[in-house]
Amino acid sequence: QHETFEELNFLVHPEGVFLCSKANEKQTENDIEIMGENLAKEVKDFIETYCPISAVGRISFIAHSMGGLIIELPFLILKNSQNCSIPSSHFPHLTLDTS
Repeated sequence: QHETFEELNFLVHPEGVFLCSKANEKQTENDIEIMGENLAKEVKDFIETYCPISAVGRISFIAHSMGGLIIELPFLILKNSQNCSIPSSHFPHLTLDTS
């Protein structure tokens, strides 16, 4: 029996590399933009450590509720250099000014 999200995804995408973020686990009361920056840094560090940039085919962010707001900043930062997607379900959308 597979119990974690990562294990279940590995069955569908055995070639995939998965990051279950911990960047904001102990900082859930922070500003959404700060949490987005924390997540963006964690994703960039993960890619640099575990994924040769030429081997990255697609990055998908999956979130629920407020997590959907938090993932928008890393999505905006990474979408110019990576093939990124946000499967959108059950969270509000917010437009962030990244200028």
